[in-house]
Amino acid sequence: MKIIFTSVLIFFAFLSNTQAQTSFERLYRYWYYGEGNEVFEEEDGYILAGVGGVGPMNYLFILKAGFNGDTLWMKQLELLELGSNYPWITSSVRDQSGNTYFALEDMHDLPCLFKFDPQWNLLWQKKPEQNFIIRKMTISRDNSILCVGKDSTAYCIRKLNTEGTTLWRSADIYCNPWGYLAFSSIHEMPDNAVVLISSWINNTWYSPDKSTITVYSPDGDSVSSAVFNPPGGNYTIADTKLIGDEMISIGGRYPVNDITASLIRHKADGTILMDKILSRESTMYRISLTGDGKVVTSGYISRGPMVQQAVLQCMTLEGDSLWSSAIGYAGSIWLYTPLVCRDKGILLGGFAALNSWPEGYPYFVKTDSMGRISPVGIPDLPAKTATVYPNPTSGRIFVSVPKGYKGNLEIYDALGHLCYSAPVNDGATTFDLGFLNPGIYIYHLLNPEEVSTGKLIIRILQ
Repeated sequence: MKIIFTSVLIFFAFLSNTQAQTSFERLYRYWYYGEGNEVFEEEDGYILAGVGGVGPMNYLFILKAGFNGDTLWMKQLELLELGSNYPWITSSVRDQSGNTYFALEDMHDLPCLFKFDPQWNLLWQKKPEQNFIIRKMTISRDNSILCVGKDSTAYCIRKLNTEGTTLWRSADIYCNPWGYLAFSSIHEMPDNAVVLISSWINNTWYSPDKSTITVYSPDGDSVSSAVFNPPGGNYTIADTKLIGDEMISIGGRYPVNDITASLIRHKADGTILMDKILSRESTMYRISLTGDGKVVTSGYISRGPMVQQAVLQCMTLEGDSLWSSAIGYAGSIWLYTPLVCRDKGILLGGFAALNSWPEGYPYFVKTDSMGRISPVGIPDLPAKTATVYPNPTSGRIFVSVPKGYKGNLEIYDALGHLCYSAPVNDGATTFDLGFLNPGIYIYHLLNPEEVSTGKLIIRILQ
């Protein structure tokens, strides 16, 4: 009896330990001037993958941390000196054998698709046929890679095998020559149909058209196409997840200049089943499902006139709010897809900008199941006299400055040409930079007392 009682105590102690929710924020000073945006949970810790610079060299890096955030190991793969063409990870997937694939943007003729085994050893790196640049990808039920992007001919969908060889290519996806296509997601439905959600972006005004949902056969033939057409305004869908044979999306509604975050439940043919306005003061970019009837989103919410704070929000599948949690240092944390961990906590990974350019280091944020984190926050983040956010941006930025500040914002391209100049006054000011092409820019905030300098990444709306 004593042995049984002791065994029961050991079992519950073990169960309690495995279900413990550890929360932390941790900054890693290994790479700067980059992005870290892909996160994974493993049996003994967490993985953060991204692209970071050290001097003029760029690296694809993989960092493994324990459950308390301590570094276990790190690896890096040299991507060579790419000049002003700064690469980033556009998508990642893990196949049924535990191998992980990363697709990189802005690599020109260099390899842009990388495959790692379950122990994170590089198996191969290659450039798909016709210089195909992948924007989004997913793993199909037959363990192939379904991906959408642009090759030397046009935008298209390709199905690749696990060696990166094309199995089929769809017909060209039309894009107006004065704009480009932004892809929010690609999915394989229960009937093996392929569903693509995309938006056409006008380069001139950087304004989104209505998001389009297109269905393809399992062999890549276009079956149907429809637009999200709510009465209240246009949608740009930022991210989508599958719920059986339905889909749930997070998006922005754009009646004139009033951006509104919405949660949309819909069919693959574009039929809207639910349209729940979340907030008229928030922008949500990524969405994850918890597995128990909840949705977690990451994005930014207004904390005052023209001031935004990075947040996680949890809600029901009907869009009813459960909790909201402010994340890290306002305006300097770049948010990506939240990962729901085994203990129901939330894991985020990215880069956090520091006070001096071009420093911005990879970080982890791990919350408990209610979004709570350590009150200490990320260490070594000094207060800024001026903040530019979000960064990277898809066109609109906010500049927050102290009371009484009077200065000027100047933005230069990689060649040192002045692209934009405007005054900056008290509080926070918004600037629409949608007329600038995606790429890396340098900003200067100048006043009689000081000059603040930083890197600004303008990227394609994903």
